[in-house]
Amino acid sequence: MSTAISRTAPTPVTVHSIVPASGATGTYFVPLAVHIPHPASAGTRLAWINPEAGTVLAHAFYYFSTGGTGTVDVGVVSDGTVAGSSFIDGGTMTVQVHYPESVAGTVAASATAGGEDIRYQLVGPGGTGTNNSITITLNEAATSTAVGGMIIHYFPIGR
Repeated sequence: MSTAISRTAPTPVTVHSIVPASGATGTYFVPLAVHIPHPASAGTRLAWINPEAGTVLAHAFYYFSTGGTGTVDVGVVSDGTVAGSSFIDGGTMTVQVHYPESVAGTVAASATAGGEDIRYQLVGPGGTGTNNSITITLNEAATSTAVGGMIIHYFPIGR
């Protein structure tokens, strides 16, 4: 018996889709997550531009481990160049995880963990310039000591 390990032993297998026991057909993708920490400074805007070649179904939320006194906006925009608020508009800077909650389709200003509606939105492919990014904007004084970040959870659907 040979003990040598080569590139072909064992034979590599790439799984692109998995068919459930029910026999349903379709393509199954692994969800991806991105963490974007933000610095504590006034008007800071961080952008995540969709790295996929196709459209993704994305959800974004933010957290603070050290709070602040301003507000936060999180939303889908084009090219990450402006403040978006389609996920969270005027969210608080309290120490916790903040999810977009929805009450009759309206995002709560101080969305917090445990919301009923964990909103997902379509984000276009990078390079298109049309709704292809998610931004988080801090609206706080220049002396801010807030520490936190944004987490984006997404599913590639436009491959």
